[in-house]
Amino acid sequence: MTPEAILREAVGHGLRLTRTATGTIKVAGDHEAVDRWLPIIREHKLEILEALASQEEADALDLREHFEERAGILEFDAGMPRPEAELEAARITATLARNRGYAWASLRAALADYSALLSQLPDKPGPVDALPFGVAKLVVLRGGRAVRQGAFTGTYEVKA
Repeated sequence: MTPEAILREAVGHGLRLTRTATGTIKVAGDHEAVDRWLPIIREHKLEILEALASQEEADALDLREHFEERAGILEFDAGMPRPEAELEAARITATLARNRGYAWASLRAALADYSALLSQLPDKPGPVDALPFGVAKLVVLRGGRAVRQGAFTGTYEVKA
């Protein structure tokens, strides 16, 4: 069984596996599932750590691209000053990271070049479980239009 298959199966059984800074794997979930999967995880620890690191890198690239695109749209299309655009883009990106279950390490890597933002992120393992910059005030729609959260810009169709 490949490390990716082990991760997929373990997650399918309700486990959450995260890589810690000390080179261990933190396993959380139902006690029975943990007991069942722990021997397999221990047997393939190094490969699973590599797979988790690889996934965190891919997620960081995804988040970095998301952040840069939103910051650019907010600066150039919405007319926000760059620091304000970066903060709002960080709020939107942190929300995406939380919603997709990305690791804090991925979010930190994505914002590594932005020390003011990076300093606001916790240095802990596990998935993003909070919104470190607060709730996003804006959302960037497809096509690049920025609108305030909760603002309705379309029409409702009511079917009987």
